[in-house]
Amino acid sequence: MGFRRDGKRKRIWDKWRRAHWDVLLQTGLPDDVFEDEASWYFFIEHGYNYTANFTVDQLTLAQANVLHDFLVDQRAMLSGVHVDGLILSLEAQFGLARAALQQS
Repeated sequence: MGFRRDGKRKRIWDKWRRAHWDVLLQTGLPDDVFEDEASWYFFIEHGYNYTANFTVDQLTLAQANVLHDFLVDQRAMLSGVHVDGLILSLEAQFGLARAALQQS
């Protein structure tokens, strides 16, 4: 039973990733960051990916802007994930326009 559930979850993740592939590529993030759902959520919550030895510090301003806007747009889908910290970090580090983040 667990295997079937995990397979369904993977299919949902793969579908989401395909739907957002163009934007994900524009962020400049290494593939390891969104290889699977757990890696993506870890990156969002911590701002780095240990497999790729990658941090948000390595983004260009344009890439940080794309990632910031994408995270703000995806905020509702990411409920339960601490995305606001990364959004605020990108804003502070790259001087991006502040998103109107409401307290949950």
